[in-house]
Amino acid sequence: MDNFSKEEVEVVVVGAGPSDFCSLPFMPHATSSPKYLSKNEFIQYLDEYVRHFNIKPKLQTCVELAFYNNEEKKWNVQSRDVATGEMELYACNFLNLATGENNESYIPKVVGIDNFNGKMIHSSDYKSGEKYNDKKVLVIGSENSGMEIAFDLSNYGSHTSIVCRF
Repeated sequence: MDNFSKEEVEVVVVGAGPSDFCSLPFMPHATSSPKYLSKNEFIQYLDEYVRHFNIKPKLQTCVELAFYNNEEKKWNVQSRDVATGEMELYACNFLNLATGENNESYIPKVVGIDNFNGKMIHSSDYKSGEKYNDKKVLVIGSENSGMEIAFDLSNYGSHTSIVCRF
């Protein structure tokens, strides 16, 4: 590998984002909420949001097709009930693509990772950069959570690097 240099790090954070950026419209997180919510805290927040706005989620549904209908000036979403196979069509003014960023944490298998003697955590387990003061930390991923975590780490005096793919 040309121009390749290796740097030792003590902590690796693999890219949920901070609570102040991960709230839904018209219901911000409580000011007493931690900066980085646990998975269970975020699920509780979603449950409270659903109750507050009387949202009736439709589960076991798979979106098959979504398109903008120029004549109706609405988004059309065709979905399939997974249990029955029945198809349904919805029309709406707005389309929100939720691609599962808060799903189960996943740290991919990397050749040689068994030789890493430092600490490795997933971003969903990250709480604060305070305990990483003066440590070399590598953040993998540059989406919202990766950037926010890297910024938080640097504010607590970590020597932070970010790896991302383009």
